[in-house]
Amino acid sequence: MLFHARLDIAVPRGMDPEVRADLFERDRSYLARAEGVRRLQAVGEQVEFLLIEAADHEQVHTWLAERPLARFATITLTAVTAHR
Repeated sequence: MLFHARLDIAVPRGMDPEVRADLFERDRSYLARAEGVRRLQAVGEQVEFLLIEAADHEQVHTWLAERPLARFATITLTAVTAHR
């Protein structure tokens, strides 16, 4: 199945810069290991758009929940189909 996820990310502004940098580095590493995921970043915003290929919504939910940035994101998930 194919899913579209929108993540509105709101990392606290007062977060220690070293902690923030580590959080984003761990998230980048997590994304680098992901298969079947295409990531797009909105310009000038803390918003990501993902296209995710997965067996079912449970797999997507688990994958998204394990992302280091998940606790700072409001996530909207939609099952989609590709038209040719």
